[in-house]
Amino acid sequence: MHRSNPLGWAAGALFLGAVLLAWYVLHDFGFISKLVLAIGYCALLSIAGFWMWQHGQRRARLIEDIPTSNIATAPQGYVELLGRAVEIKDVPLVTGLSGTPCLWYRWEIARRGDGGNSRDVVTALFASAVYWPSESQESQYNFGIDDGTGQAMIFPYQAEIIAAHRQVWYAGDTRYTEERIMPGDALYVLGDFSTHDPGQASFDLMNEVSAQISVWRADPPQLLRRFDANRNGVIDPNEWEAMHQEALRLTQQREVEVKAQPVIHRIMVPDHGLHFLLSSRPPESLAGHYRFWRALGLAFFLGGGALAIWLGGLAVRA
Repeated sequence: MHRSNPLGWAAGALFLGAVLLAWYVLHDFGFISKLVLAIGYCALLSIAGFWMWQHGQRRARLIEDIPTSNIATAPQGYVELLGRAVEIKDVPLVTGLSGTPCLWYRWEIARRGDGGNSRDVVTALFASAVYWPSESQESQYNFGIDDGTGQAMIFPYQAEIIAAHRQVWYAGDTRYTEERIMPGDALYVLGDFSTHDPGQASFDLMNEVSAQISVWRADPPQLLRRFDANRNGVIDPNEWEAMHQEALRLTQQREVEVKAQPVIHRIMVPDHGLHFLLSSRPPESLAGHYRFWRALGLAFFLGGGALAIWLGGLAVRA
């Protein structure tokens, strides 16, 4: 399944490497060449394990160390939020392959290979058992989070997303997988929080009045129809004053309307390489998830390194 979670990609690459190594070992190649390939794979396993260990460590520490904020009082910048996934105004629900309306989806189409014509047992089993991704898509529509103190709009682009709902179905040699976030799902967020408050926005009244008058003056026939009260074809001083007062009235009305708009909270991908995470898992479970990957990565790092050294010794003696 296509995932924004890079840990899944690392584990999948290691698995494929192990299968290819097994295929190479079972074929009629020289002992030294097999040993060199095994050493290379163990070194790769150790390097990947170190990366997985560091990745899991950083994620787990972020979740454990950053305090949960309330949307209504959250500071600007990198925050942790906990609430429920909700729709936002003017953004419709989306549908993936299954046709189920949801807030967010990620789907993948994968096809199984045909190993029936292969004489090699490993190749045949591998080709017939593995589904190879052919198409995938991830929703980029915005949705919201509500924690009881307020709502924030989430821009999910570049986020690592762990969804609660996962559906898998098959049709012949094709596998369809879809993950979804539904309205009402629990939602945990690590991301960059910013607030736009129209009531605090600066409003240059005189510049706005001048801009409005410039708009009217750009269309002289319409200007005369609107403000030439005595129909003499000229805007006299009294009519200029009336035009100015009308521009002032309209500008003040627009200012009131703008400042009456609700406060908008946004959550987006952070700067400076900080992690952007959206998850339907609670933070305790999520921290455990990353601790597992941290432990597995450490085992790969130490085990792969030790095995590479041992195999290197065998190669030297051979």
